Amino acid sequence: MKVLTLLFCISFIGNTMAEVTSYKLIKLKFAYPALGTVISAQVGLVLEKTDIFKKHGFDATVKGLGTGKELKTAILAEQADAIFTSESNFLVLRANKFEVLAISSLGSAGRLALVVKNNGKINKLEELTGKKIGALFGTTVHLRALEWKNKIDPKGIELINLGSIAALSSALESNSVDAIMMWDPFLEDAIRNKKVKLLGTSDFDLIDLVSKSYANKNPQAIEKLNAAFVDAFYYFITHKEEVNKWYAESLKISPETLDAASKINKNYNVKKVSEININITPELIGRMDIISDFLFNEKVIPEKPEIKSFLK
Repeated sequence: MKVLTLLFCISFIGNTMAEVTSYKLIKLKFAYPALGTVISAQVGLVLEKTDIFKKHGFDATVKGLGTGKELKTAILAEQADAIFTSESNFLVLRANKFEVLAISSLGSAGRLALVVKNNGKINKLEELTGKKIGALFGTTVHLRALEWKNKIDPKGIELINLGSIAALSSALESNSVDAIMMWDPFLEDAIRNKKVKLLGTSDFDLIDLVSKSYANKNPQAIEKLNAAFVDAFYYFITHKEEVNKWYAESLKISPETLDAASKINKNYNVKKVSEININITPELIGRMDIISDFLFNEKVIPEKPEIKSFLK
């Protein structure tokens, strides 16, 4: 009897060890824009505050960063294995030959807009000729600013590089610039508080990136990451009040403003997890081709990037 008991214990321990070994968590360093945009910030917060990554097989460290530039630096310096960022940042990375893979897209990150002071004298785009527009160089904001400049007056408008949304807002308020680029959720907040008026709007898409070296070392990671992103997005849209409150606390913007700014995203009001679509669509690929041409022609990037083999 003692022999049978001993054999059973040995067998049980062996099976348990095998199960633990077979379910070894994948190490992951993940970063998201904690203060920059809607959607990516809220989904990133969900991944930071819940155990969704662990449920999908990751031993993850999640970090919120302030700007797209910081996110690009993090993935290049191997301080992050995966990030949420914008389509333009992906193109800039690829144009500089950095080995990053685009694995999915959370969809629209809201509006980008060219705005002026609400109580100012400028009311039309053409009235910006000879004026100064504040932007953030090397970002999607810069791209849109260049587009508006070329549309209005390529030679008669000066773009000014400012380092943050706070610097942009301060420059507009102090009349250091005549107009600025602004984006959601700050845009929605400024409109609600009657601080700015719109001269033109566009939007931009998010891209989920993984370093190629990380994907090569962890061949199952891409599928697991995308599954985790879908689950995190679904948690967000089924707990909007809770998650928008988390984000509101760090931004000092009301949850209602965040809710309004997030509604442009196609996934924000789906009813089932199966309806969430984070695929990189042919339309987005076509849009990135157009953006690549524009960035190259404006000498923002050294060459047109090859991206199709870096889409997964």
